[in-house]
Amino acid sequence: MTALPPAPRRDTLDQSGVVILVGLVRLVAVVSVTLGLAETVAGIAFNEPRSGDLGVVSVAYGLWLASRIGRLRGPELERTMTWIATATLGIIAVAALLQPSIATAMAIASLLPGVIVTPIVPSRIVLRLLIAGGLVGAWSVVTAATVQTAISFITLVLAYAFLITFLWEVSRRLKANAIDLQSVITMSGDLAKTLDPRLVGDRIAVHIARAVGADDCALSYWDRATNRVITLGYEPPERRAALNETYDVDDYPATRDVLETQTPMLIDSTDPAADADEVRYLTSIGHRSMAMIPLVAAGRTIGLIEVTAARRRAFDARAVELATMLAGEAAMALENARLYDQIRHQALHDGLTGLANRVLFRDRVEHAVERGRRSGGQLALLFIDMDDFKTLNDHHGHARGDEVLAAVADRLAGVLRPADTAARLGGDEFAVLLEDVAGEPDALAVATRITDSFRQPFLLGGTTIRVAASIGVAPGHGWRRAGR
Repeated sequence: MTALPPAPRRDTLDQSGVVILVGLVRLVAVVSVTLGLAETVAGIAFNEPRSGDLGVVSVAYGLWLASRIGRLRGPELERTMTWIATATLGIIAVAALLQPSIATAMAIASLLPGVIVTPIVPSRIVLRLLIAGGLVGAWSVVTAATVQTAISFITLVLAYAFLITFLWEVSRRLKANAIDLQSVITMSGDLAKTLDPRLVGDRIAVHIARAVGADDCALSYWDRATNRVITLGYEPPERRAALNETYDVDDYPATRDVLETQTPMLIDSTDPAADADEVRYLTSIGHRSMAMIPLVAAGRTIGLIEVTAARRRAFDARAVELATMLAGEAAMALENARLYDQIRHQALHDGLTGLANRVLFRDRVEHAVERGRRSGGQLALLFIDMDDFKTLNDHHGHARGDEVLAAVADRLAGVLRPADTAARLGGDEFAVLLEDVAGEPDALAVATRITDSFRQPFLLGGTTIRVAASIGVAPGHGWRRAGR
């Protein structure tokens, strides 16, 4: 299987975001040094020791920030921003202590570090910084308002608690949405690299399993003609061998409902109301919960995705929502791959018989010759021409003649090995490529089997039709007429 890109990190910035962040930190460093120098000079000039101390602290902070800028462009971005936010809270607390006149402004500023780092660091660190910011803000107010009543202080604490909770929830939702979007982008980019339906199916299964935390993920196509579900992709691949890759939709009513109503469904093995057939399936693979998501392309259901897990209630509403979003992207990619495969098949196969056409046959022969040169293996070509086929067409009609050609193709394919290639070159002419034959006798034996199969009459529409064919054998060193 083609290697897939690693799962997207949960907390990352793109290059433009890093550039903006570096510029912001550099600006804060310059402003801190500039204001710190001014504050130091003012403290000395007006004999204000606290002002001078605050200026020194501000200059030291600005220089320290400048020394951290280089680390923002590498893998230490998250850790560096956490330290910067923590140091900033410390500076705010010191500033509120040294200059009570600006304590109110510091109380407001105490929440900014936690907000600024929200897109960069994990939500748990954001929450810690927000709590720390709330404590620093309360400290700032206490240093400034010594006569503030206990009720006012409690009100402030409650307001901070509410604001911190709100900001953390916003942070969590923003990060969750960013993760979901990154999952879609990563999967879309990966699917763009191939149009092979089986590869597309496997890649989709890997991405969705990663995104929703599933142990297994199956992607299946709904063959409406036979009303069967056919598995196209599975993760993990080592468990696929034990999978029943096709089954009748009517055997699983819950699956049928998902396909027909285009509505996702959750199944838990401990739920007494769960579909018994689905529960038996879950038990058979050693899992306890499942989510089934329809694959819908252009308003039409083309299949479904089944994610399963060994733990109970593994998939919540957000997991289903994310899987549904990914399924929408996956459905279009899968349909495009199937259409491409269908067009490619039509371009390389005969529309009447389904055999290889002249273009594909020539390509197979060229590759077989090249392989034979490298390995020393022998090949042979059989050229088959139906005898008096024009008379058959004139007597029974062209429609019946087409039926005969299709039946001949079936007989031909039935006597060949899977590795051999049968082709319709045009009209009533066929050809066969035999690879890895021991010599001319083997090729003649295949030709004899073909002629013997053609001697059996064809029963088409209640009419018995007999055909004969002439077969030429080219074993690589000459021609020979095999017979009729």
